Amino acid sequence: MQITIERSGNVVVRINKSRKFPITSLLRVFGFETDESILELFKDNFDEDDFNYIKYTLSKDPTTNALDAAEYIYNKLRPGEMIDPESALDYIKSLFLDPSRISL
Repeated sequence: MQITIERSGNVVVRINKSRKFPITSLLRVFGFETDESILELFKDNFDEDDFNYIKYTLSKDPTTNALDAAEYIYNKLRPGEMIDPESALDYIKSLFLDPSRISL
């Protein structure tokens, strides 16, 4: 997984060199479904004068909940394949939570 900040200020993620998607979509998959809960995670990381990358990324994120986010990410990872939102959610979570896939 690679996390980068684009010139525009959008924070994006790439999994296995795939297409990029907003990090906020990935956070929604793991239980932080609302904008407020995501902002709460980063509340102490930005001063008033700092550019708030997370707020900007949230404004560009097309998803609003975990199922939308999972389906969106799955479509980025496997374009053209159809899947129901619940299966997409299980697949995305398995990429990160399955011990056999984790290599440190």
